Formats: sequence, C-alpha cells, structure tokens
Amino acid sequence: MYFKQIKKHQKKEIKPQVQEMLNTPLKSEKRIFEQKDFLKDLISKIENKTIDPYTPKTLLNLEKYEKLSEIEAGRVDIVNRNLCLIVSQIHDLWEQDHKESTIIVDLIESLKITKNNIENELGKVFLI
Repeated sequence: MYFKQIKKHQKKEIKPQVQEMLNTPLKSEKRIFEQKDFLKDLISKIENKTIDPYTPKTLLNLEKYEKLSEIEAGRVDIVNRNLCLIVSQIHDLWEQDHKESTIIVDLIESLKITKNNIENELGKVFLI
C-alpha cells in the first residue's frame, strides 16, 4: 500500500509558485530576537578569547568539571566536543556577514538543548 501511494504522487507536478515557496527559508523575527542576547554574549566571549571553539577545555567550568567522576567527565567530554562544533559553526556563520539568521538561531537552540541536557543532571559544567 505504501508503494502504491508513492507511485500515485510521483507523477504529480509541483507548480513553480509552490516550489519557490518551499525553497524560501522561514523567517521568524521573534525567534531571532529571543536568541540575540545569547548570540551577542557568545560572540563576545569568542572575540575576547574567553572561549575558543577549537580548544574544548575553554568551554568547561573547570572547578565543577574536576569534581566529576571519571564516567561523568567522559560524558561531559563527548558533549563538549559537540558543543565546540556547534559554537564554531555559529562563529563561522556570524563572520560571513555579522547578521542573525534562522540557521544561527537553530544552531543556538541545538546548543542550548545539548548543554542543558547534561547540566540538568550534573550541574553547570560549561561556561556558555
């Protein structure tokens, strides 16, 4: 049945107006506004060399991190690598035109979710 549905819709043509609408990214000024302060703070920390997305240790709250067990520290290390990747992507996008975008907002939301998942369990182990 699933394959019948696919075949049924494969022959349909998409109108150019609909295709153009689908290709246009959604803009949400409210979402961008909600993350503006976080982005400003993050970029400021990178420019002031407080954090460096290519040096994972700089994202850690070392005082809290050093008190973790070996297993907890390992979990934080894995999350920290992911956070560094996301922070570097945000910074690279910011450097292109110094404007907020929905892509940056999506990355910030992903960063916050990833960070909060582990911090809800282990406490404030990151500086961002």
